[in-house]
Amino acid sequence: MCNYWSIEPLCGHRTLFAGSNCYLLFDQLQRINHPTERARPGLPFEVPRQCLPHRANTTRRNTALYAPRCGTRDARYGPGSERIGVGWR
Repeated sequence: MCNYWSIEPLCGHRTLFAGSNCYLLFDQLQRINHPTERARPGLPFEVPRQCLPHRANTTRRNTALYAPRCGTRDARYGPGSERIGVGWR
């Protein structure tokens, strides 16, 4: 089974990273490197269904930081961004 990492910072932006690959995906990579497969038009690569990211093969990792695209600890969205003490007049 392929493994994936879901890095989840405080601002709510999620990044999915590919981890180690299983033999099913490795076999596909080896197959497309065969000269007869390379001669076919298009990319003859087929990702097996069990190799796609899903709950069983994705490890969630929460961080105490904000995503680089936010660049600040004062993000306007995501958990922890509520403004305590500021309300409607």
